[in-house]
Amino acid sequence: MKRWGLRILAVLGGLIILLAAAGLAARSLISDSAKDVLVSSLAETLNVPVTVGAAEFDLVEFLKLQPAVSLTEITAGNPPGFRGRHLLEAQRMNAQVRLLPLLRRRIEVRSIVFEQPRIIVESNAQGVTNIEAFVKGIGSKERPAAAPANGSQQPHELAIGEMRVDEGVIVYGGRPLVEGINLRVRDFAEGQSARIELGARLFGGNNSRVKLNGRAGPFAADALPLDATLALDIAPAEIPARLRREQFGSFLGAPGSKARAGLQGTVKGDLYGTVSGPAKLTLSDVMIGKDDKHVLPLAGEVPITFAASRLMSSPAFQLKIAKARLQLGTGEWNGEAEFRLRGTELSGSSRGSIRNVDINELAGAFTTAEGKIYGVAEIPTYSVKFSGKNADQIRDSAAGAGKLTVTKGRIAALDMLASIQRALNQSGDSAAGETPFTTLVSDLNIGQRRLDLSGVLLDSPALRLAGRGWIGFDQSLDFDLEARVTGATARLVSQVTRRPQTDEAAIPVKVTGTVNSPHVRPDVRKLATGAAESLFRSLLKGK
Repeated sequence: MKRWGLRILAVLGGLIILLAAAGLAARSLISDSAKDVLVSSLAETLNVPVTVGAAEFDLVEFLKLQPAVSLTEITAGNPPGFRGRHLLEAQRMNAQVRLLPLLRRRIEVRSIVFEQPRIIVESNAQGVTNIEAFVKGIGSKERPAAAPANGSQQPHELAIGEMRVDEGVIVYGGRPLVEGINLRVRDFAEGQSARIELGARLFGGNNSRVKLNGRAGPFAADALPLDATLALDIAPAEIPARLRREQFGSFLGAPGSKARAGLQGTVKGDLYGTVSGPAKLTLSDVMIGKDDKHVLPLAGEVPITFAASRLMSSPAFQLKIAKARLQLGTGEWNGEAEFRLRGTELSGSSRGSIRNVDINELAGAFTTAEGKIYGVAEIPTYSVKFSGKNADQIRDSAAGAGKLTVTKGRIAALDMLASIQRALNQSGDSAAGETPFTTLVSDLNIGQRRLDLSGVLLDSPALRLAGRGWIGFDQSLDFDLEARVTGATARLVSQVTRRPQTDEAAIPVKVTGTVNSPHVRPDVRKLATGAAESLFRSLLKGK
């Protein structure tokens, strides 16, 4: 037994000595001269200049039969035609190499990991990014010719099984664009697709993330197929407030800390051209409105289709929502929408209906007209188009049409009947108070920075109004109305116009000023001609 034990110890000792000797030999392969060979092999593989500060061989890992090489201060240069010196900068790159090929002067890398690299993105004069040029360069580079069969010693060869990026950052315009990038590419080989796993954090937050899993390739100069699943989660509150104001205006003034927007779907196509697919958009606890005191909840799930083109150069995105329903405040939105984003230009359109919404909440969420009109609003039909590079341009470009019905409400900006009586008596300006109504209906048209209302009909216990007018985006207003009054107000009209007493009269009324400070002026001259009566009757007949 003792002899067998001594033999086993001798064998183990010999193995350790052999491993140590092999490790020292492997370390010698990663000397300064061999490091240059490794760098040139990387540069040939990536088809861009590569520099390395130092190379270190981890003998401890080698004794675990997992040889490891660490490169420090790595840079990868830009393809030709770009201003910046570097496409990639990393303080450290770790590579696990295979043991036996290393001793045969061939470097076969199990995995190569870039730790916290900075990827600096820029565009050239043709609008092509260095990322696109880099990937196309890998796919189009010429392969080395076969080695001569003369028995001469060959230089180091390089093969990579897996590439990873850990906690990378994409920098664009000198600022971090995407952080926490974790990329894993496996089964990478010429002429076949590679498995990819991509994850990243957005907006510097913890809850806004993107994940992509699938296959990409084969890499070629004119094609890069992709077949993957996509998961995009956005916490709107993590979008910088300045960016929300610029791009969304008052729409996302206070989205809420629990607000989430999630997109899950499949994506197929060519990364150099267009990728697209069906998906599901889920909104939960999203609050839309100008601030935390003036918001409406928006929630629900809708099917969508999306497409993205030229992702690595001049990205353009398209998203379509069809036959969808979302909770909007106490009511709901039903309809369809389309959004297109090219660079900083956003355009789109929508049509559908809005039902059972509190009109004061709706107006207060996006305008300064809070507390001016109350009631349950319904927009049975609408259509709108828009385009612009920021929220102001989008708002000013809005054009569309629709119909509005408000029931069981009141206009809180003024007391219309009292204002008419004051004007007839020449006893003061418009009267504060409110005008209750049972129904208010109107046709709507949006354009030229204002909302036009035509065919207006308001029924209330005290009077009826008919006419047309407009409300500007700056809250200015101008209306030509005909008021049907009865009782004492009608008799007052008879006195002012010196006409026979009557218990019913139609009064032409001009309403100007602003939503916050309207002015009511009856047109006594028109009263004398009797034109008001015929106009009022024609409006009612039209409805």
